[in-house]
Amino acid sequence: MKAEDVGGGQAAKLNKHEIRSKATRRALLDGAEKIFFRDGFELAQIDAIAEEAGRTRGAVYAHYESKAHLFLSVIERRMQETHDRGKIFMAKETAAGLSEREAFRKYYIKLYEPAWAILMLEFKLYALRHPSELKKLRRMFKELLNLSVSDALYEMGPHASRLSKEVRFSGLMSMVSAVVLDMYFDPDVMTLQKARVLLGGVFDGLVSEG
Repeated sequence: MKAEDVGGGQAAKLNKHEIRSKATRRALLDGAEKIFFRDGFELAQIDAIAEEAGRTRGAVYAHYESKAHLFLSVIERRMQETHDRGKIFMAKETAAGLSEREAFRKYYIKLYEPAWAILMLEFKLYALRHPSELKKLRRMFKELLNLSVSDALYEMGPHASRLSKEVRFSGLMSMVSAVVLDMYFDPDVMTLQKARVLLGGVFDGLVSEG
């Protein structure tokens, strides 16, 4: 057998291992997201997350050093996914003839994946309850804002209130969390249709025309 054949076999095994590890991490993050949404960070159990993911408790700790590490990994993944989906949506709608503002408004009032809004509430509550980590978690949240606000597709322009676009974007996102919370709390009062009308009004108040 040639030396390069041995090396190739090792590389193939490594690649298969990486593929399995990636699939396990994805399953764990998917399972964790469902459990954190259902139970909140404090009450979420590693065993429940492992069961939801179809993995073992040992698999959780093989990839994440703690429940907090897993929770923050869920948030980080969601931050990137939210931005990526928004970018795709914006590109599609602007290509169809909408202005960037109109496309952004349409995306905003869709309440894209409401579970994410509740997870962001959990993230902020976690940060407040863990003051030793608050500075780091604030930095994470600012990275989310920078990821979205600094991108041209989320350009909000100057505003009569003189509030920065970062402040207004933060307000828009906070309003989504509040409205989604009301939808889950009392869906008879805050229906999806009413929520979208309400968020449209908030958007119009914070994002200038042109």
